[in-house]
Amino acid sequence: MQQSLSVLDHYVHRLNATRNQQLLGHAHVAEDPLTGRRVAVTPARANRPGHGVLGNKVRSVDPGACLCSNPSATPAVLAYVDGNGAVVVPAKLADIDHANEFLSTRDKSDPAVLRELTESLRSHNALEPGFRAKLVRNLYHTPRLGSLEVMASLVASVSPEHHESEFSALPMEIIAALIDLWKLAEAAAERQNLVALPFANVGFGGRAGNTFRCPHTQLYVLKDPPAKHYQIRERLARGGRCPLCRMATADASPLRIPFPGDAEVRLCAHPAPEQTWSLLVLPARHSGSLTGVCSLSLARAILAGVSAWKRHFGAEPDFNIVARTGVVGHAHIELTPRNTNTAGGAELASGEVVIDVEPERVRERLVAHVC
Repeated sequence: MQQSLSVLDHYVHRLNATRNQQLLGHAHVAEDPLTGRRVAVTPARANRPGHGVLGNKVRSVDPGACLCSNPSATPAVLAYVDGNGAVVVPAKLADIDHANEFLSTRDKSDPAVLRELTESLRSHNALEPGFRAKLVRNLYHTPRLGSLEVMASLVASVSPEHHESEFSALPMEIIAALIDLWKLAEAAAERQNLVALPFANVGFGGRAGNTFRCPHTQLYVLKDPPAKHYQIRERLARGGRCPLCRMATADASPLRIPFPGDAEVRLCAHPAPEQTWSLLVLPARHSGSLTGVCSLSLARAILAGVSAWKRHFGAEPDFNIVARTGVVGHAHIELTPRNTNTAGGAELASGEVVIDVEPERVRERLVAHVC
């Protein structure tokens, strides 16, 4: 029997058998219904040195390295959301068929192809006052993300009026505008049988991962989905009913965090996160795409989660946003704080994850901070 236990089970058993001050507390295993990942949960993790320290110091950033304040260093605008919330694709970009034909006759693995394409579809940089967000080519394009081949690198950034704002201070309409641009990239990628992966490093702390000071999100258009997407698909195929549908439709779900206006989109504590206090934003309706979901509803859920974090911690944490669509079956958005649990040597050596707050407790504590 003992031989059949996993490394993680042995680790949890050892934690519970230990009675010193550092490891005091009952540990158990939680499982992610999406990927099957199992994590150890133990309150003792909160006693690790440096644990839970939130990065809230502004990094020293080159003033020129900004998507808002330096037009001469800003690439051409590919699309934008105007002051009324309408997505505008300039005339030279509207001919999607031309873009598709161009890509189909070129070696898409060559970064020069992306530059040639964006040059051929270049539009002016002069946007009308009051625009909410814009989509541009990423000046720091990388041809690969690990083993993933990158077809295009894009950036969606907010208007200059919200330059250097904390994410939780952004108006809901501005966050919705960023999501509208995600949807535009998702639809364009699908037409090419590619995958759009929107993500953001949010915050100014040393671990935020930001190059620019202004709030923005990155969009990688990939040839193939990330491995985690396939893990979710395989898990769904084996498990029958979608676990996210269960979380979204059960009013009594132990992980659901109610917030005003949550009829179309749900906010939940992550069932087995890699970082404590992680959240899931998921549409109530099962779909592999975000394009049919109201952007304001998604923005409202994201803002509710981030604002609850801020009220609980006393400061907005550095965090990541990742939108997962396509083969995952039920499109969703992950909100992951970057510095809420510190891995010990055993976790780093084994590749296992140990968190200190049960997802049910995360839900319980954040509910009190949702307005």
